[in-house]
Amino acid sequence: MSVFCLKKIQKPIRIGELLRKKRLKKKLKLSDVEKETLIPEKYLLAIEKNKIESLPQAKVLRVSYIKKYATLLGLDENKLSRQFCYETGLD
Repeated sequence: MSVFCLKKIQKPIRIGELLRKKRLKKKLKLSDVEKETLIPEKYLLAIEKNKIESLPQAKVLRVSYIKKYATLLGLDENKLSRQFCYETGLD
């Protein structure tokens, strides 16, 4: 007889949540990030809340924002931009 065990599967962390947690860990305010990256605060907030529809429509701008934000936080910009494209369905 087989024994089955329930295993709790952890929900993957979305990119916005990851960036927000890292920013808070570094004790940065959104205004600090805006000054350093020149990304408007309203777009940074949209990224953190995973409200991608609030970002500019141009793919190049969306990916650029993710890369700049990741770089500022010391994260791998290429990995996060690929994850962002995957999460949002961008090719």
